[in-house]
Amino acid sequence: MKHILQKILAILARRMLKKHQPMIIGLTGSVGKTTTREAVLAVLKKNYRVAGPEKNYNNEIGLPLTILRAPNCGKNIFKWLGVLGRAWAGQKDYPEILVLEYGVDRPGDMDYLLKIAKPYIAVITAIGDVPMHMEYFKDPDELIREKAKLMEALPTEGHAILNHDDYAVYDMREKTKAHVKTYGLEERADFRVINYELRNGKDEELGDTPDGISFKIEYKGSVVPVRIADALGEP
Repeated sequence: MKHILQKILAILARRMLKKHQPMIIGLTGSVGKTTTREAVLAVLKKNYRVAGPEKNYNNEIGLPLTILRAPNCGKNIFKWLGVLGRAWAGQKDYPEILVLEYGVDRPGDMDYLLKIAKPYIAVITAIGDVPMHMEYFKDPDELIREKAKLMEALPTEGHAILNHDDYAVYDMREKTKAHVKTYGLEERADFRVINYELRNGKDEELGDTPDGISFKIEYKGSVVPVRIADALGEP
């Protein structure tokens, strides 16, 4: 049943993309995908009709559901029939931009997801020294190669945004002919974080307590100050 549903969802998702032709921003990495996704959506929604996954919709079922703007109906066959019927009928006011998460649990997962939707922009967060979801990969290098396929799928006129501080991610720049920009704390990152510091607030009982962070973003000689309340730590 799951295999049949998976195939139907993939067909409907490709049909939806062909009809509406949204720009696709693809995110992958071992950590930070959800936070990055929410940040991207927060920026874009001010000027565009934009949509992203609900919960962690990033696998062979979740990614097409994001494209179809449909919920996961679990084992309820009648709800699934309703979802599939609405997907076939199409949608009005479809998003101009889709932000999709590409989750990878085993070899071949990225290939399957890319057959459904290829991104115009790819954002790679971090892999880390000890990557997550290694159960079905023989070593970290195999996992890195699988995630790097997102870069290989980019068109020449597309864009890649890479974590400069994670060398496994930074090395992926060799996998694409698209335009590449990097971000991070390291000096040669295109978008560089500088002057990071923890900000303190006053508490009547506890005195000075951390209440956020501040830093500056430097790009081509221009510097923008940033403050984020209720967030702690460089990550």
